[in-house]
Amino acid sequence: MDAKFQPSFIPKQSVMSTPQVISSRISLLSVIAVVIFIVTIGLVAAVFITKYVLKGDITTLNQNLVDAKASFELSTIAELTRVSAKLRIANSLISRHLATSKILEELEKSTYENITFSSLASKTSDSGQVSITLVGTAGSYNSLILQAGEFESVLFLKDPSFSSFSLGKNGDVSFTFSANIDPALVDYKKYITEQ
Repeated sequence: MDAKFQPSFIPKQSVMSTPQVISSRISLLSVIAVVIFIVTIGLVAAVFITKYVLKGDITTLNQNLVDAKASFELSTIAELTRVSAKLRIANSLISRHLATSKILEELEKSTYENITFSSLASKTSDSGQVSITLVGTAGSYNSLILQAGEFESVLFLKDPSFSSFSLGKNGDVSFTFSANIDPALVDYKKYITEQ
């Protein structure tokens, strides 16, 4: 038999194995993945903690609101609401009210003795312009002409106009007078503060 032939399958020499090199290098991608994972876990924890804290705050604030609402007296609030509405209405009425006594005072100062007025009507336009219409009687046409000249010189009367002349049985003259009034003259708030 051949000397090189080995009848046994068991090797006489040890089989040399090549040493395996274990890579201990950590890749950059795995480091980024770990950091993102840790940050995500931290954020999730922060969200749950914030949610818990906010729920507690909401509960506390709701309780404070219920306590504050209970401390209010509903009857007092209702009464104050009614008073507030009345004050708004009163303020609205005062702001639209005309100080007609001021008009009468100024007309008295500028009207001649033989001129009489039997009616006075005032009208306020949407723009706030106040106009008056007076029906009166003059002793004669001459008195009426003098009165027209006087009214032309009065500062609070704007665009004075005489119309509807008629001669009476006694020689007196009936007429209608109309003019716009300076709004500052008939401002009720201003009139009240002057008193």
